[in-house]
Amino acid sequence: MGQVKNDPVSEILIVGLGNPGTLYQNTRHNAGFEALISICEHFNVKLKPGRGEYYLAKYKQLSFLMPTSYMNNSGVPVYDYLKVSNIPPSNMIVMHDDMDIENGRLRMRWDGGTGGHKGIESIVYEIQSEDFWRIKIGIGKPLYKDRGKDYVLSKFSPQEQEILTKSIQKIVKSFDVLSQKGLNAMQAFINTDEVQ
Repeated sequence: MGQVKNDPVSEILIVGLGNPGTLYQNTRHNAGFEALISICEHFNVKLKPGRGEYYLAKYKQLSFLMPTSYMNNSGVPVYDYLKVSNIPPSNMIVMHDDMDIENGRLRMRWDGGTGGHKGIESIVYEIQSEDFWRIKIGIGKPLYKDRGKDYVLSKFSPQEQEILTKSIQKIVKSFDVLSQKGLNAMQAFINTDEVQ
């Protein structure tokens, strides 16, 4: 594959996808944002405005990036930051919602298609590569297929939010695994179905 998979000290970019603004807070499409914020809180770092359409925080070898360009244009700030940071796309982890996975389930994988996710499509288009890591956060499917857009922009019920919170706690713990053992161990930890 060519990516730096097992080096715990390589510089890594972590991107959380979502839409900016209070209108979209706690919506299913913002699961990536929620995960990124929780990880930053875990490492006691604050997201601050960057030199593009993004917020940025850093902890040791980890850079955390939150695009503010809206989901469909997420690739622009991601490309801009990769260019100035010299982090290769193969050292990037993108966290995003996924309707093809049951609510609360997590999957971490290397490369693959976009799955129709507009944020991932934008990133692939801008960086001209599918070779990066993804953490897919399950949000479940709408009752009717043609309601997908409305569904991802709707808010979680209290019960669904509780499940999501537990999943995000698992993602946060996985970054301790990453720091100690590398990306392969992180992937194995996330892909176990039990919420830790």
